[in-house]
Amino acid sequence: MRLLWADWANNDEFPEMSSIESKNGAGLPNEVGDKLRQIMLRYIKERGCDRFRREVLTRFRRRDIGLAWLGGRLIRRDARYLDWKPLPESQWEQFLRDEEGRPCPAEKLLQVQLAMANLYREFCEGERKEQDEH
Repeated sequence: MRLLWADWANNDEFPEMSSIESKNGAGLPNEVGDKLRQIMLRYIKERGCDRFRREVLTRFRRRDIGLAWLGGRLIRRDARYLDWKPLPESQWEQFLRDEEGRPCPAEKLLQVQLAMANLYREFCEGERKEQDEH
């Protein structure tokens, strides 16, 4: 790889690099990050922060649930939520692959776990501060 980069540098021929647009710090595509946030906020609204931590984050950490569980929630239409637009299955499948098209589930699981933990911390710590102020 070093030789390839050296050759490109000598000839001033660097290939164009494309990247998936991400605004969420976890490296997730915007659509996936937005859907994760929607799922998390809905879960917390219905069941609370403590249950989200116990039933989702802890189970992710123990590997009781994983990408299959999450994918089911992202791509499945739910009759209880009329405003929910599922993620296209092709987009979910693309998310589970790296830039070269190879499956990389361990990397994606880690990204999802970090994103969910950060969203939890962001939302639930803010909620706790508001409760402490009252």
